[in-house]
Amino acid sequence: MTPAARLAAAIEVLTAVLDAVRVQGPAADTLLARYFRDRRYAGSKDRAAIRDTVYAVLRDCAWDAADARAALVAHLRAHDPDRLALFGADRYAPPALADDEGMTTGPWLPEWLEAAFIERFGDGWPVEQAALRDRAPLDLRVNTLKGSRAAAQAALAAEGIATEPLALSPWGLRAAGGAAVEKSRAFAAGLVEIQDLASQLLLQVADALPGE
Repeated sequence: MTPAARLAAAIEVLTAVLDAVRVQGPAADTLLARYFRDRRYAGSKDRAAIRDTVYAVLRDCAWDAADARAALVAHLRAHDPDRLALFGADRYAPPALADDEGMTTGPWLPEWLEAAFIERFGDGWPVEQAALRDRAPLDLRVNTLKGSRAAAQAALAAEGIATEPLALSPWGLRAAGGAAVEKSRAFAAGLVEIQDLASQLLLQVADALPGE
């Protein structure tokens, strides 16, 4: 798929997601899986690019836009304006932009919702806001039956995947969101698995013994 075709695909998926939101239909990950199941020609890089675009737009509160195209255009104008040139770039691209399309966008959040967040988080709201708008990190749990956390960190680093130890979990590592952990040799060997920090903390609290 061309980069322009990926944008057109993202609009298709976003349209389905926004329609589903209005009727409490399937979640975005389900709709993405269905989309790719019906389009076997989309390669792994295509799927990753489309998925990343869809979730980035959703984090920008696409539900408040007039439609999926408007949500994507607003997102690109704010975060990646160079990609706007892809509209109308080839026969697989979304139609070309109108001169003033997406130039005026509303606030990221409705005033009533932002006020509620500010009331809840106070001075911490800017940090929470950044967390809501950015891609979540990827937490890993080290299988200490196969190696130490330091060994797992070194093995991942050797494959170009940087991680940091999680202070609250003796088995935890944190990678950047989107890191290709599942394609690594460390993952294939069972040295690490994907597990959120919250789940790791629950395991510590349970203090389960072997066989339980």
